[in-house]
Amino acid sequence: MISKNSKIAASFAVILLLTVGTFAFIGAMDNDDPDYETMATLGNIPANAIPVSSAADLARVGTGQSSGGHVWSLGAYYYQTANITLSGLFTPIGSSSSPFTGTYNGQRYSITGLAVNSTSNITGSNNGGGMFLYVSGATLTNIDLKNVNVIGGIYHTGGLVATAVNSTISNCVVSGLVNINYSGGGQSPTYQCVGGIAGVAYNSTIEKCVNYASVNMYGRSGNNQGTGFAGGIVGGNANSTITGPLTISQCANFGSIYANTQLSAIGIHAAAGGIIGMAYGANGANLTVKDCYNSGNVSTHTSSSGSTSSLVASGGILGGLRNGQLGGSWTISNCYNSGKIDAVRQNTSTAQNMPGSGAIVGSSNNIGSGSATPGGNVSIVNCYFLENTVYRNGAIQNALIGRGDNTIDGTSVPVRSSTQNSGSKTDAQMKPTQSSAAGGSSVFYTGTTRGNIAGWDFNNVWVMKGGYPLLRFSELEITSSPSNTVLIAGNTFSYKPTTNMDGASFSASGATWLTVIDGTVVGTPTSAGTYTVTLTATVGSKTTTQTFTITVHAKLAFVSMPTGSILVSPSLGVLA
Repeated sequence: MISKNSKIAASFAVILLLTVGTFAFIGAMDNDDPDYETMATLGNIPANAIPVSSAADLARVGTGQSSGGHVWSLGAYYYQTANITLSGLFTPIGSSSSPFTGTYNGQRYSITGLAVNSTSNITGSNNGGGMFLYVSGATLTNIDLKNVNVIGGIYHTGGLVATAVNSTISNCVVSGLVNINYSGGGQSPTYQCVGGIAGVAYNSTIEKCVNYASVNMYGRSGNNQGTGFAGGIVGGNANSTITGPLTISQCANFGSIYANTQLSAIGIHAAAGGIIGMAYGANGANLTVKDCYNSGNVSTHTSSSGSTSSLVASGGILGGLRNGQLGGSWTISNCYNSGKIDAVRQNTSTAQNMPGSGAIVGSSNNIGSGSATPGGNVSIVNCYFLENTVYRNGAIQNALIGRGDNTIDGTSVPVRSSTQNSGSKTDAQMKPTQSSAAGGSSVFYTGTTRGNIAGWDFNNVWVMKGGYPLLRFSELEITSSPSNTVLIAGNTFSYKPTTNMDGASFSASGATWLTVIDGTVVGTPTSAGTYTVTLTATVGSKTTTQTFTITVHAKLAFVSMPTGSILVSPSLGVLA
């Protein structure tokens, strides 16, 4: 038999255990460490890094000047510490003979009003445009360019960088206007690339970048020149005869992409792509595009009839393939297009003259030896597009590939639903719920294909929020928040939530006793009740919410018991 004193002690032990357990649970949730994605984004700033906080500072980058105890060299580490607004024309950083080789970490502060006009303030062999003209072995990260106005001349042009070699570009955003106006006339190079992020990039990696800028290539032939390529992220992956692998991942384009040229001579070409305008063919010039999407309008147009060996192509992801017969491999996986794609050519009297217009690839026919010449095999894996978005000469085409040789979903793939094969999908099919997408029951294939290419990842890379798939890195998310919590009245609730973006502010509603102090949700309830709390996080114009429940139990009252009183425990029965 259990004694009365033992029963009372056990009852108080249970109560004490509940109280201690509650606090232990809350303490375990209170984690000040930043989430992995934030750590991967900002990284650690070196002790000798140079802060950039003004337009004057930005103008010093890479000049070699000595100022503020620093030498502002081309190889230094720079980090931005404030939003910067520019006025007048900006002189791009670096050149082909003296490239930028350091690091520029914008820390997601903005640079507004970057203006470059290569016909006015850039001359000679550096006649291109961008915040950076030429980078080699560099790192460009967390840079936010707002309302740029970049006009290139006869050389490659990009909103962020004109030419990137052996470099890494990540977490960068560009909005505004990026143009290249080329008149040929025997000048070199014989083709030009313009891109929202980079004009050309090779031996490089570009990841988690977004373009909102309108990107336009205007070419006019002269002496068999005038070829041009335009891309939302990158114009092309080669610079003349110099090539190398390029990987583009988790990037998106929202801007309109346009290429226009006169096809009045043999070998004049135009191609536009939502992600990359031109993929160059050569041994080692491998292109990998994965986990990317385009929602901008992509179009090419010719202003004269042109030759049968000239090609016009538009693609939602890749515009065209140049000199594919030279070798190389090109793989596009886990990508989609929802923007309008069109390629218009005036002279279409023969099959060779027909433009290529495709939701994923405009054309993989060889550019450079006749538009009907096979150039290379582009592998397309797990790629989809919104139906009725692809046109050719103004008429619906609904094609995944405009023209050329391509391998779709490999020669052998795992068993899957026919709706999960690459191709055209309805609006409803492109908008599954998060649970069905992550569970593998939507059109977006989540398995592993031949060649060990992983399918769509809706847990780490993509997310559904009621529309088409979005890249998680570009969408504000609360990465940790309190679970449903039990608390004793009079005890303090404290939790510090985190998001996948830096600089988030928080607010909490649903319990008047809760407030947010220095990013921590804190408060002490005085009475019992159940509270449904809505936690709101905001970064700039992005807002997201998450709800959780706090159940508050009344505080146990200790009273003196008269002799002969009976103490009853719900779990142990009569104790006295």
